[in-house]
Amino acid sequence: TLFRSVYGGRNPKDVVVSFYHFHKFAKFLPDPGSFERFLQKFLEGTVHYGSWFDHVKGWLSHKDDMELLVISYEEMYTDLRRSVKKVCKFLGCPLYSSEL
Repeated sequence: TLFRSVYGGRNPKDVVVSFYHFHKFAKFLPDPGSFERFLQKFLEGTVHYGSWFDHVKGWLSHKDDMELLVISYEEMYTDLRRSVKKVCKFLGCPLYSSEL
């Protein structure tokens, strides 16, 4: 493989809630309307920036073309130390105990 990538993912329920609030906050994005309507558009893939599901599938479809480490936000949140070690090992970066 020519390169390595680290893909950080998140539970789709958390993604849609966070994205909804981001749409409400970011004035450059269209008003999201009700959460129910936004959820429907999210599931259809018609929100700003397109389908989250297609985005995830797109990355995962390349797991055989490249070295790809998939790590979840929940995994990092639960055990950041273990996650940092995992990423460093994957990237071939030495990590010393004093750096943790």
